Amino acid sequence: METFYLLVSFGCLLIVLLAMNVSRLRYKERIAHGDRDNKILRNAIQAHANAIEQILPFCLIIFVLAAQHTSTGLVQFLVFSFLVLRLAHAIGMTMFIFRAWQIASAFSYFLTILASGMILYNLAA
Repeated sequence: METFYLLVSFGCLLIVLLAMNVSRLRYKERIAHGDRDNKILRNAIQAHANAIEQILPFCLIIFVLAAQHTSTGLVQFLVFSFLVLRLAHAIGMTMFIFRAWQIASAFSYFLTILASGMILYNLAA
C-alpha cells in the first residue's frame, strides 16, 4: 500500500506543478481565459489536463491491484515506471520535445492496459 501512497503523492505533486506552470504563463502573458492562440500556454494547459486524465485512473488501478495482494515488486515497478513516463510526458509537452511526449504516452497507455489486464486476471484466478 505504501507504493500506492507514493503514486498518489508524486502524481498530485506533478499535477500541481503543471497547474502552477499554467498559472505562471497566464500571469506572464496576461491571459485570463483560454489560450489566445499562445502555443506555449496551450501546451501547458494540455500537459496539465493530460496528467489529470492519466494519473487519476492509474491511481485507482494501483489501489485495486494492492487490494488484490498483487506482488509488491510488480506494483512498485508499475508505479515507478508510470511516474517516470508521466514526468517525461510533461517535460516533452511543455518543452516541445515531440518524440519524448509521444513515447511516454505510448508506454503510459501500455502500462495502464497491462495493469488493467492484471486486475481482470486476478479476478479470474
